[in-house]
Amino acid sequence: MSTSFQPPGGNVHVIAAVMLALTWVSIGLRLWTRAVIVRSFGWDDITALITQVSLLSYEKELFDSARASSPSSVDTRGNNPEIHN
Repeated sequence: MSTSFQPPGGNVHVIAAVMLALTWVSIGLRLWTRAVIVRSFGWDDITALITQVSLLSYEKELFDSARASSPSSVDTRGNNPEIHN
């Protein structure tokens, strides 16, 4: 029987990516509706866009930190490819 290591919270990253994509769709539709159809683009729309960009940078940091701490980046033989002697 072969067991493979599953990092804790692996599915959380998938769910976070899907939710991030859904938020971009909803914010995009909101901004397009307010700017094109209603022609009432306001400060609340700018705030929503700034918040969305902040969320994107936060998610990127989470994904990068998870990738850096994944078992595939650890060399079990004791050699660290990032340290050059």
